[in-house]
Amino acid sequence: MNSIKNKFLRFTNWAQKEWLAIVIFSVMVAMFFLYIVLISWVAGYWLKALYGMNFELNSCWQGVTAVGAALGLIAALAKAAWSKYSTDSQYNSKAGEKPTYAQHIAEVVKEAAKDEQPTMGRTGR
Repeated sequence: MNSIKNKFLRFTNWAQKEWLAIVIFSVMVAMFFLYIVLISWVAGYWLKALYGMNFELNSCWQGVTAVGAALGLIAALAKAAWSKYSTDSQYNSKAGEKPTYAQHIAEVVKEAAKDEQPTMGRTGR
């Protein structure tokens, strides 16, 4: 059981590092299925026109809708992942610097110390 856990953890680490490649691959697969549905739709129109074959066009609309929903989901996941890294790099580190956890903690402590400066004079009564 421990080996399955280690394999799963290695896979998730890999997926986290290579998320953009996974998104691109997923889009390519979804576009392939959309292409297949659209080709079958065009073939259905031609076969009906030329040979009088019946072809249920509603099934193509269902296929296009399903592939479109999948592309929308992939786009939403990609945007969420991209926004996380964009926000992290924009607000949590200086341009061109790789952020470190220790550096981030030091900055937070310094900001907290600035906010807690003792006031001189009256206490506000």
